[in-house]
Amino acid sequence: MSIVRAVADSPSRLSAELSLKIYDLMVQARVLEERLITMYKQGDGFFWIGGPGEEAFNVPLGLLVNKGMGVDHDYLHLHYRSGATLLAMGADPVDSLRQMKNTATDPYSKGRNFAGHFSVR
Repeated sequence: MSIVRAVADSPSRLSAELSLKIYDLMVQARVLEERLITMYKQGDGFFWIGGPGEEAFNVPLGLLVNKGMGVDHDYLHLHYRSGATLLAMGADPVDSLRQMKNTATDPYSKGRNFAGHFSVR
């Protein structure tokens, strides 16, 4: 059953499974933010600005997004506070670490942009 369907079938209460999934993604997002902050403080990144504390909004948004390409799918303009949205959409957390270190393997900018600026053509 899809996430959207689970929410639509029970508008007043989330299932235990969905609640745990949301919680798990929120914790993952917070841990990732804390790691990025640590990297910045240790000099492993030139710039950090993020969204710790915004997981409760961003995770459900990421789960509800109609992912795909073209006019039949949702369009997002993500910014530095959208890390939890990306995680919920299925992004690999290691990609955020790559972007922080400005590596060529960063899938968003190939190491040419500040951390927290996500882009996929």
